[in-house]
Amino acid sequence: MAQLFKAKKILYEGKSKDLVNGRYYTVKELSEISGQSDSTIRYRLNGSLICTDEELILENFNSATYRNKNRHKTTMTLSQKWLKKKLI
Repeated sequence: MAQLFKAKKILYEGKSKDLVNGRYYTVKELSEISGQSDSTIRYRLNGSLICTDEELILENFNSATYRNKNRHKTTMTLSQKWLKKKLI
Protein backbone atom coordinates (compact mmCIF):
# COMPACT_ATOMS: atom_id res chain seq x y z
CA MET A 1 0.00 0.00 0.00
CA ALA A 2 1.28 3.48 -0.85
CA GLN A 3 2.37 5.83 1.88
CA LEU A 4 -0.32 8.42 2.62
CA PHE A 5 1.86 11.12 4.13
CA LYS A 6 5.34 12.28 3.19
CA ALA A 7 7.72 13.29 5.94
CA LYS A 8 8.40 17.03 6.10
CA LYS A 9 11.97 17.82 5.09
CA ILE A 10 13.91 20.47 7.00
CA LEU A 11 16.85 22.34 5.53
CA TYR A 12 20.02 22.17 7.62
CA GLU A 13 22.30 25.22 7.72
CA GLY A 14 25.34 24.82 9.90
CA LYS A 15 28.81 23.40 10.37
CA SER A 16 28.21 20.07 12.09
CA LYS A 17 30.58 17.26 11.16
CA ASP A 18 27.68 14.75 11.10
CA LEU A 19 25.33 16.81 8.91
CA VAL A 20 25.77 18.33 5.45
CA ASN A 21 25.09 22.05 5.05
CA GLY A 22 22.25 22.67 2.56
CA ARG A 23 20.84 19.14 2.71
CA TYR A 24 17.26 18.31 3.72
CA TYR A 25 16.59 16.00 6.70
CA THR A 26 13.48 14.66 8.40
CA VAL A 27 12.88 15.22 12.11
CA LYS A 28 13.61 11.54 12.72
CA GLU A 29 16.99 11.78 10.97
CA LEU A 30 17.91 14.93 12.89
CA SER A 31 16.96 13.31 16.19
CA GLU A 32 19.00 10.17 15.49
CA ILE A 33 22.09 12.15 14.49
CA SER A 34 21.90 14.69 17.33
CA GLY A 35 20.91 12.18 20.03
CA GLN A 36 17.78 14.10 21.04
CA SER A 37 14.18 12.93 20.96
CA ASP A 38 11.80 13.69 18.09
CA SER A 39 9.63 15.87 20.33
CA THR A 40 12.65 17.93 21.44
CA ILE A 41 13.63 18.63 17.82
CA ARG A 42 10.03 19.58 16.92
CA TYR A 43 9.79 21.90 19.94
CA ARG A 44 13.05 23.63 19.11
CA LEU A 45 12.19 24.06 15.44
CA ASN A 46 8.75 25.46 16.34
CA GLY A 47 7.42 25.06 12.81
CA SER A 48 10.51 26.44 11.09
CA LEU A 49 11.71 24.77 7.90
CA ILE A 50 15.37 25.60 8.61
CA CYS A 51 17.48 23.91 11.27
CA THR A 52 20.75 25.40 12.52
CA ASP A 53 23.43 24.25 14.95
CA GLU A 54 21.72 26.25 17.70
CA GLU A 55 18.67 23.97 17.66
CA LEU A 56 20.84 20.87 17.90
CA ILE A 57 23.02 21.84 20.89
CA LEU A 58 22.38 19.92 24.09
CA GLU A 59 23.32 22.52 26.69
CA ASN A 60 22.60 26.25 27.10
CA PHE A 61 19.34 26.07 25.15
CA ASN A 62 17.14 29.14 25.71
CA SER A 63 13.62 28.49 24.47
CA ALA A 64 12.56 32.14 24.76
CA THR A 65 15.15 33.14 22.16
CA TYR A 66 13.73 30.69 19.62
CA ARG A 67 10.12 31.68 20.26
CA ASN A 68 11.04 35.35 19.73
CA LYS A 69 12.98 34.49 16.55
CA ASN A 70 10.00 32.67 15.08
CA ARG A 71 7.58 35.37 16.20
CA HIS A 72 9.71 37.91 14.30
CA LYS A 73 9.50 35.77 11.14
CA THR A 74 5.70 35.53 11.46
CA THR A 75 5.34 39.26 12.06
CA MET A 76 7.47 40.11 9.04
CA THR A 77 5.49 37.73 6.83
CA LEU A 78 2.19 39.22 7.98
CA SER A 79 3.51 42.75 7.49
CA GLN A 80 4.68 41.96 3.95
CA LYS A 81 1.30 40.46 3.14
CA TRP A 82 -0.48 43.71 3.96
CA LEU A 83 2.14 45.94 2.36
CA LYS A 84 1.58 44.20 -0.97
CA LYS A 85 -2.11 45.14 -1.03
CA LYS A 86 -3.15 48.06 -3.24
CA LEU A 87 -4.52 51.17 -1.59
CA ILE A 88 -7.82 52.31 -3.00
